[in-house]
Amino acid sequence: MAYYYFDFGDADKRTLDSFVRSLIIQLTINLPKIPQDLLNLHRDSQDNKQEPSIESLKGALHALLMNSAELIVVVDALEECSNPVELVQFIGEMRSWKTVDLRILVMSRKHFDGADELEELRPIQVSIQDELANNDILIFVDDVLNKDLKIRHWPTKVKDDIKSALVSKAGGM
Repeated sequence: MAYYYFDFGDADKRTLDSFVRSLIIQLTINLPKIPQDLLNLHRDSQDNKQEPSIESLKGALHALLMNSAELIVVVDALEECSNPVELVQFIGEMRSWKTVDLRILVMSRKHFDGADELEELRPIQVSIQDELANNDILIFVDDVLNKDLKIRHWPTKVKDDIKSALVSKAGGM
């Protein structure tokens, strides 16, 4: 399994390049030895004194996947990627490789740049922004308000206002 979170607070972690690099690291970290393709890529980048191109990194990832039995890739906060359209296109490219039993779980807000491209991949969608999620949020907030030593003795009206504000602004998240 490999996981990547597109962190809106860190511009370096919002690129396709950082995503591909992270997958490569996660897939090689437990291998008994580093694949020769990766060693060659590293050597070439050292010799040329420049970072490998995104195409070279994609090729290295593809080679790693060809030697994997199965893989689950979790992509969190896709909408925070600096170029979500490019990322969605790459996810489609990964799916087309058919070199591994590859499953990709993508989490994002419903509306973002690249949502139309994602629809073209015909994903199975599960919405967590609904009344059931709001109910879970209400239960959690209610539990905190009733168990927290500093808060549990506050007036009921204040706690009800807090619950109402948090649930109404949560939007299922």
